[in-house]
Amino acid sequence: MIALEKQYNYYMEHETELLEKFGGQYLVISDALEVSAFASKKEAYMYGADTYGLGNFLLQFCDYETAHTVHSINIRLAI
Repeated sequence: MIALEKQYNYYMEHETELLEKFGGQYLVISDALEVSAFASKKEAYMYGADTYGLGNFLLQFCDYETAHTVHSINIRLAI
Protein backbone atom coordinates (compact mmCIF):
# COMPACT_ATOMS: atom_id res chain seq x y z
CA MET A 1 0.00 0.00 0.00
CA ILE A 2 1.15 3.54 -0.70
CA ALA A 3 2.46 5.37 2.37
CA LEU A 4 -0.39 6.77 4.49
CA GLU A 5 -3.05 5.05 2.37
CA LYS A 6 -3.69 2.44 5.07
CA GLN A 7 -4.08 5.10 7.77
CA TYR A 8 -6.32 7.27 5.60
CA ASN A 9 -8.51 4.29 4.65
CA TYR A 10 -8.82 3.46 8.34
CA TYR A 11 -9.89 7.02 9.09
CA MET A 12 -12.51 6.97 6.34
CA GLU A 13 -13.87 3.54 7.34
CA HIS A 14 -14.17 4.58 11.01
CA GLU A 15 -15.02 8.22 10.41
CA THR A 16 -18.34 8.25 12.27
CA GLU A 17 -16.99 6.66 15.44
CA LEU A 18 -13.82 8.78 15.35
CA LEU A 19 -15.86 11.97 14.95
CA GLU A 20 -18.08 10.99 17.89
CA LYS A 21 -15.12 10.13 20.10
CA PHE A 22 -12.49 12.69 19.00
CA GLY A 23 -14.39 15.50 17.27
CA GLY A 24 -12.47 18.78 17.30
CA GLN A 25 -9.10 17.15 17.97
CA TYR A 26 -6.04 16.31 15.88
CA LEU A 27 -5.52 12.60 15.39
CA VAL A 28 -2.28 10.74 14.90
CA ILE A 29 -2.89 7.38 13.23
CA SER A 30 0.10 5.06 13.12
CA ASP A 31 0.96 2.38 10.59
CA ALA A 32 -0.32 -0.12 13.19
CA LEU A 33 -3.60 1.87 13.21
CA GLU A 34 -3.16 3.13 16.75
CA VAL A 35 -5.09 6.38 17.24
CA SER A 36 -4.00 9.17 19.60
CA ALA A 37 -5.85 12.49 19.95
CA PHE A 38 -4.45 15.95 20.73
CA ALA A 39 -5.82 19.45 21.21
CA SER A 40 -3.21 21.12 18.99
CA LYS A 41 -1.64 20.35 15.63
CA LYS A 42 1.84 21.02 17.01
CA GLU A 43 1.37 18.61 19.91
CA ALA A 44 0.05 15.92 17.55
CA TYR A 45 2.88 16.45 15.07
CA MET A 46 5.58 16.31 17.74
CA TYR A 47 4.08 13.13 19.22
CA GLY A 48 3.83 11.45 15.81
CA ALA A 49 7.36 12.45 14.78
CA ASP A 50 8.89 11.39 18.11
CA THR A 51 6.90 8.16 18.46
CA TYR A 52 6.64 6.87 14.88
CA GLY A 53 9.12 8.90 12.84
CA LEU A 54 8.36 11.23 9.96
CA GLY A 55 6.38 9.65 7.16
CA ASN A 56 5.05 6.85 9.37
CA PHE A 57 1.81 8.40 10.65
CA LEU A 58 -1.21 10.31 9.44
CA LEU A 59 -2.05 13.61 11.13
CA GLN A 60 -5.76 14.34 10.61
CA PHE A 61 -7.96 17.06 12.08
CA CYS A 62 -11.14 15.31 13.14
CA ASP A 63 -14.26 17.42 12.67
CA TYR A 64 -17.46 17.34 10.66
CA GLU A 65 -16.57 20.25 8.38
CA THR A 66 -13.25 18.83 7.21
CA ALA A 67 -14.00 15.12 7.53
CA HIS A 68 -13.08 14.39 3.91
CA THR A 69 -10.06 16.69 3.73
CA VAL A 70 -6.51 15.46 4.17
CA HIS A 71 -3.92 17.97 5.30
CA SER A 72 -0.25 17.67 4.48
CA ILE A 73 2.37 19.26 6.67
CA ASN A 74 5.51 20.92 5.41
CA ILE A 75 8.17 19.93 7.93
CA ARG A 76 9.79 23.39 7.84
CA LEU A 77 6.46 25.10 8.59
CA ALA A 78 5.04 22.63 11.11
CA ILE A 79 6.62 24.05 14.22
